[in-house]
Amino acid sequence: MVDKVLPATSVLPTEYKSNAHTRVRKIAAADIVVRAKVSISGRLTKCIPIGEWRDRAYRVTPGLLEKWGGLSVKDGYIQRSARPPAFLNARKFYSWFLRQKVELVQRNNLMPGEKVIIVHLRRPRRRSDMRDDPFWEFGSFGITGCHARNLLHPKTACDLKGIRLAFAQGGKLGTRLVFLSPPVRKVVTLPRPFCSHLVTKVDALSIRARSPAN
Repeated sequence: MVDKVLPATSVLPTEYKSNAHTRVRKIAAADIVVRAKVSISGRLTKCIPIGEWRDRAYRVTPGLLEKWGGLSVKDGYIQRSARPPAFLNARKFYSWFLRQKVELVQRNNLMPGEKVIIVHLRRPRRRSDMRDDPFWEFGSFGITGCHARNLLHPKTACDLKGIRLAFAQGGKLGTRLVFLSPPVRKVVTLPRPFCSHLVTKVDALSIRARSPAN
């Protein structure tokens, strides 16, 4: 539930890490931050299955689309992040959500002990598909710069030391865990593109991962 909407430029530097629009190199005047009501918002203590691989994309299951009252995208398409789909009947969705009786907690990093970040691997469509990143089998992530404005921004990437990367691959039978890395040992900043990438194994890997950016 939304508590307030405020300009991203009004957020204090000490709170920059709490939102993607304040982790960028330059905060735009039009960027906003949406704050939730603490008492009735939070993170789920467990996942609720909602989708499947259907018609060459990840989509909400037909049964749930009916229970939710539909989405603002064709056939429950949820394979997007920049502009998430909207609920056509938010009240109907919220009633369904409450019936799931999943506990909400007001904190990040719900896992005790070691922290884990899930890296969703792009699904190749043909055998000739090239793959420059991530080199998940070597425990390297981020050399193409696609996360340079958020997770791997140089201002915040140093906080990722010690975390583990769980590389997950989607497919017709669902999503499977293909590799769980050791804890991150080093964060390397590349000159081009201006971002960081993570190294979880031997230091020599930074040389191998650096070459595509030169």
